[in-house]
Amino acid sequence: MRFKSAVIGAGPTGICAVGHLLDLKLHPILWIDPCFNSGRLSSYQNVPSNTKVKLFIEFALNCNTFKEIASQNDDVLNALLATDQDSGCYYDKRYKTIKTDKGNVRSMNLSENWCIEIEGSGQKYYCDSAILATGSHPRESRQSPSETHHEITSIHLDVALDPERLGQIITEDDTVAVVGSSHSAILVLKNLSQTTSCKSILNFYREELKFAEYKDGWILYDNTGLKGQAATWARNELSKVQKIKRIKLPKEKNKEKEVYLAHLRGCTKIVYAIGFERNPLPIISVNDRVCREISYNPKNGQISDENGPLDNCFGFGIAFPEKTIDPMGNVEYAVGLFR
Repeated sequence: MRFKSAVIGAGPTGICAVGHLLDLKLHPILWIDPCFNSGRLSSYQNVPSNTKVKLFIEFALNCNTFKEIASQNDDVLNALLATDQDSGCYYDKRYKTIKTDKGNVRSMNLSENWCIEIEGSGQKYYCDSAILATGSHPRESRQSPSETHHEITSIHLDVALDPERLGQIITEDDTVAVVGSSHSAILVLKNLSQTTSCKSILNFYREELKFAEYKDGWILYDNTGLKGQAATWARNELSKVQKIKRIKLPKEKNKEKEVYLAHLRGCTKIVYAIGFERNPLPIISVNDRVCREISYNPKNGQISDENGPLDNCFGFGIAFPEKTIDPMGNVEYAVGLFR
C-alpha cells in the first residue's frame, strides 16, 4: 500500500502532525513509533510543566480532528478545564492513538517517492511525503570531572526530575553537583532540596537565571526564561536554601577544569541539566546515495542534505525547532509544547 504521508514519531509533535494531516485529508497516513506512549513526554509524569494549562487546551483543540475527538471523550478535556488555567500541570495523561505500525525506522530512501524501511522486520513502505517528529534526549556532558581522583556517580536527568526516584538514590552523605541553570536544572535543585536528605548541593552555571516576562500579547524570553513552578521557586526559595552553593563557571572554556577540580573533590553524585539534543535519525538517502550532512530550514522545517533540500521531507518539534524573533529582536528556538 502506498501512503500519502508518513509521520515518524508519536510524541506531541507526531500527534499534532497526524491531526493536521487528517484535517488536510493528506491520507492514507503511515504513523511509525516503537511505543506510541506520547514519546519522551511520558517519562515526565511527575514534572511540572512550564506551559500554562490553557495553552495545553489550545494545543489539543488546534485542529478539527482533535476537536472531534474531544467532543467524543470529555474526560481528559474536562480535567484540564477544571485546572487553574494560568498554572502549570503534570504530564500524567496518555494520548490515544490511531491505527499505527510499531517499530523503529532503519532507513529512508528518496527516489520517485520515499521508501521507508523498518528495523528488524525489513518491512518497506512507500509514501509521497515524510515528517520527522523524532524527538530529543538530555544532552550528556562532553567532559568528565573524573580527574578529582574519586568516583562521581552520574544521575540521569530523567531520574533527577522525578522527586520519588531521586529520593530513592540520594543519601544524607551525598554531596550532589548540578550543572546548568535552565528550567530542568532549577527543578532538579528544587527536588534535591525538598525531597532528599543530601548533605550539600553544588550548582555550576554559566548564565544567570533568566525569567520569562509576560508582555502585551507576547512573552519575553518565551523559550529560554524560567516559567511556572521553576520560576516561582527560583525567585522565592533558591537563595534561602543554605545547602545550595552556586558556582559560576568562567567564560573561558580552558579555565572550567580548574573550577571543577576546586569544588568537586567532596562530590559524590552529579546531574547534567545542560539541554537536549536530537535523537539519532534513520539513515537518509537519495537514490541510494547516503546523505552525510542533514540540516533543516528553521522557518518551514524542510530537511536538506549537503546537496540541498530533500523533496517532501520535513522535520518538526524539539528535534527541529522553529526559529523565532520576538518584538525586541531576541532570537530563540521554539521548543515548548504550545509551539
